[in-house]
Amino acid sequence: MHRLLRLCLIALIALTQTTYAQNSIAIGEFNQEVHTPYTNLHSNDVNSIIVLPNGRIFAGTGEGLEEFRDGEWILLHGGAKVSHLVNDGDILYYVSQNHNQDTISVINLKGKSLSNAPYKSSTTKITSLAVSDSILWVGRTDGIIKVEQGKNTHLDSPGTTPINDISIHDSEIAVATNDGLYIKNESGWEQVLPSNGIQRWAPMNV
Repeated sequence: MHRLLRLCLIALIALTQTTYAQNSIAIGEFNQEVHTPYTNLHSNDVNSIIVLPNGRIFAGTGEGLEEFRDGEWILLHGGAKVSHLVNDGDILYYVSQNHNQDTISVINLKGKSLSNAPYKSSTTKITSLAVSDSILWVGRTDGIIKVEQGKNTHLDSPGTTPINDISIHDSEIAVATNDGLYIKNESGWEQVLPSNGIQRWAPMNV
């Protein structure tokens, strides 16, 4: 009886292996995604990262402006939280927050620091930043400021604030707000409404 049971089990295992071999699926080669954590930042409060075309990497953290060099993070300017980073060629603009005052500072990435701060906001928080042709576009909780050659111009906004993000392409300006995405054209601000056939909708909290 026990011998018969063993023979049945052996036959069942052999049948299973044969069936598995006949129905096996070949899986092609794929590249594994690898995550490498960097823990030597001066602050784990990372607010903004920018990678330049030449490969240089900068991060705005709770301790200041940092650059990734030779496998480690170097603190370039400390003492104040850096919230936003943008570049225009070799010029890097960043927003630092200190004592409830938001300040935009400038660094020449070729090695010469620019001491002048082109814009300060002592009462209103800076929420976004963009640059095009040396013109700064500053998104705030109350609208948009255009900074050109030291002159600040308060522009009309889409009618909703805060300005969460700004993008500049040629002469076209797009802003993201809590009420959706808006693009400025010759007639004013126009809300972008995605569509699928006859269906259209207004995205919120962009």
